[in-house]
Amino acid sequence: EELVRSWFTGVRRNLAIVTSGLVVFDCDDPAKEELVLSHCGPTPHHLRTPRGGVHLGYRKRKGAAVMNQVRIKGLPIDIRTDGGLELLPPSRTVDGAYVW
Repeated sequence: EELVRSWFTGVRRNLAIVTSGLVVFDCDDPAKEELVLSHCGPTPHHLRTPRGGVHLGYRKRKGAAVMNQVRIKGLPIDIRTDGGLELLPPSRTVDGAYVW
């Protein structure tokens, strides 16, 4: 843990994962968090974005056909899955930090 913390101390570096094998719901409107949770259930992969949004991540079910999408059914919810990227804490942007 000390080594990882040292990588990010005193310098701005961001950390991202490739979302292959995952389905990450990026809720730009935090009010939509409950909609995702009601359909998908609770998850420990839960973080706040610098602009107040929420990321909820789930393991992708084997054989499930899910694609990266922007604005699902016109809602402010994006999907990141195979081939997508997700910034993770302690990443920062000009708007602030990602936090678990």
